[in-house]
Order: sequence, then C-alpha cells, then structure tokens
Amino acid sequence: MQRRALFFTSSRFYGGDDTVMLELLSAWRSGDSLTLAVNEDHPGLPVYEEKLAGKAKILRLSSSLSATSILRPLETLRAILELRALIARSGASAVLLSTGGFPLSPLSWRFLAAARLAGVERVVMAVHNYPTFPRSAAGRAYRVAMGKLAGQLAHRVVTVSEDCAKSLRDLVPAERLEIIPNGCSAPTSSRAIPKKPDERIIGAIGNIEKRKGFAHLVAALPAVLKEIPQARLVIIGACVEPEEERALRETASHLGVAQRVTLAGYKKEAALYVGSFDVCAAPSVARESFGLIALDAMRFRKPLVASAIGGLAEIVEEGVTGRLVAPGDEDALARALIELLKSPEVAARLGEAAHKRWKERYGAHTMAERYRMLLSK
Repeated sequence: MQRRALFFTSSRFYGGDDTVMLELLSAWRSGDSLTLAVNEDHPGLPVYEEKLAGKAKILRLSSSLSATSILRPLETLRAILELRALIARSGASAVLLSTGGFPLSPLSWRFLAAARLAGVERVVMAVHNYPTFPRSAAGRAYRVAMGKLAGQLAHRVVTVSEDCAKSLRDLVPAERLEIIPNGCSAPTSSRAIPKKPDERIIGAIGNIEKRKGFAHLVAALPAVLKEIPQARLVIIGACVEPEEERALRETASHLGVAQRVTLAGYKKEAALYVGSFDVCAAPSVARESFGLIALDAMRFRKPLVASAIGGLAEIVEEGVTGRLVAPGDEDALARALIELLKSPEVAARLGEAAHKRWKERYGAHTMAERYRMLLSK
C-alpha cells in the first residue's frame, strides 16, 4: 500500500541528524510518496536537493515559522495554523518529525501540534539526543511536563540507542517508546585526503564543539608522534563553537604539534573521507546518543578508538570491533592509537569485524524498513 509520508527536520546546522535523514529517505522503499520539510536557511539544502532528486520532494519552510517567541501566543498560533495548512495540502497520512532532543525547538513544537490538528493518522517523533534540564526545580518541572506532553502528542517516540532510551523513560510512556539504531548505506565512492606517502592519518568527524572531546585528541598527539612521527590528525567538521576552535589551535601550537593537526572545516559528504583514515577516533566527553563516526568506520573497515560513553559503548565492542577508552583519558587514548597505527594486522582484524557487524545490524535499508513499518501501523 502506498503511503504519503511527510518528513520534517528542525535543524539549522548540518549535522548527524541530516546524515541520518538522507540515508533514511535514500533507502526508503520505492512506491511511497515522500516529502521532506526543512528550514529554508538550512546550509544542507543543496545536499538534500542533490541526493533526493527524484526520490523526495523538498519543501522549504519559512524561517518566520520559528522566529516568533512562545511568549507571543497569537504569533505562535498563526505559525501552527500555517503549518497545519501546509501538512493538509501535502496529503500526508504519516509524519516523521526528526528532532535533536528535548526540549523541542519552537518549530518542532509547532509542527507536532500542527500534525495532530491536521488529523494525520500516524505521527512519529525521532529523538536523536538526550534531554537537558535546568538546575532549578521549577525549570526542571516545566521541562518534564512539556516533555511528557510531547510524548503524548506523538503516537510513537523513537530513539537511537538503549542509553538514550533510558534518559527518556521518565518522559515517554514505555508503550510509546521504541529503539531504532541509525543505519548507513555501503559507500559507492571515497574521497582522498592529500597526504605524503608515509603519513598515517588519525581521522575524526564532528562539528567543532567542546563535547566532542577533540581537545583530548590534540593533547594525546605528542605521545603518538614520539612513537609514530609520520602521524597526522585530521578533524572534519563545521565550527559550531568558535572559542573551541581557537582553543584547539592554541593547544596544538603550545604543544608544538600545530603542523601535524588539520582542522579541515565543513566538508560535503564528510563520511566519504573515512576511506583515507588509518584510524578513526571519537573522543567524546559528553554522552553520544549514537555516534555516526562508528558507522562510517564500520562500513570502510577502519578501526575506531572511542570513548566508552553513551551509545558509542553499545556500538563498539572492546577488542572486537574497536577500542574503548575512558572519556578524557589522554594517556589511554594515545596508547590505543599507537597500538593500531603500529599493528596493521590488529587494525585490519578490528576493521573486518566491525564491517561484519555493520552489515548485520546497521544497514540503511534495515533502518528504513523499520521506520516504514512504524509509520504504517
């Protein structure tokens, strides 16, 4: 049976949520009518339009729909009614709302309310990050109440890992909560990082922000270079926190490794560069609900050194598909990187095991079929 499905992302930055959405729609079974609603000022719009041409219609949402304050109820109501009319015109019988986490953004709230007011048969909300709460009791109580309301408005709430699901169980009724891990497709191409013949690349992908732990990766580099002088660190990701990028550059300079650190910035289809990495690193210091770099490493048969935190600790099996280290432990991080750079046979064994795990559990078609079934109920 053909479904008319409307997908929505409230993101204003190009990040992991967008990568997952692209994989999901690209792998969706043919025959359904698909529409993606996205902010008109989203920097990833050209990527969406290129990758989803012929697969899904792109609907640009005016930035004015999220610009008004919730303290202005008439403007909020106008935005909800406008979104309701848009959803009704799409003819969607199912809506998948993709959001970073709780609290929902104003636009996400409005879209969720509009979908229910439009009488959509099936409204599913995918939560990709952990909820955050203020320190004050009153602020926390308000966030909890609003989170519970969102959990009631959606027919189902999906999250991407058991660890993230645990953080939502006080907000979302158990019968409405499901876990669908992220998935990705097999690479059909790769992109090369310019390097000297003898260089060994330690690669990381993620927006430049403190929670990603890149500062510890830079701090671990001098120890790595003592053992492997030809090592180089490459970090690919947009600068979300300028002060963190400045700190990374200053640390690299202070440690005398600035020439061995490349902050490559935002790259279109950054995951395709993983094929050029010798070792992948995910040194997060805050819980990652999933950690897409783990999937990129798996599909390119690359070993991964990751922090034993959040969803990363579920995806990476220590000593089998990668190495896990305590968050912020620079000595352990350096030792793991040195081991894998010095022992190609160990790196290859971990990479092959990770690739097999990806094929079994984390394919894009597996993810897409689970979402399709959920939207069809």
